[in-house]
Amino acid sequence: MTVIKRIFSYVRCIIHSTQGQTLVEYALILMLIAMVVIFVLMGLGQTVNSTYSKINSGVVGAAGQ
Repeated sequence: MTVIKRIFSYVRCIIHSTQGQTLVEYALILMLIAMVVIFVLMGLGQTVNSTYSKINSGVVGAAGQ
């Protein structure tokens, strides 16, 4: 059996197995969770940046007095 036939046979087994479907489902769930985490962190990042800017302004203002 040639290498190419072995590869095609292996790919065919993966496509038809139910374990491959489970793996894809887990990958999709992880991708969804990662996207949610990224969007939450983007929102929190703006809030944290605003808070640090206010603190920085207060420190600079207090140091200048």
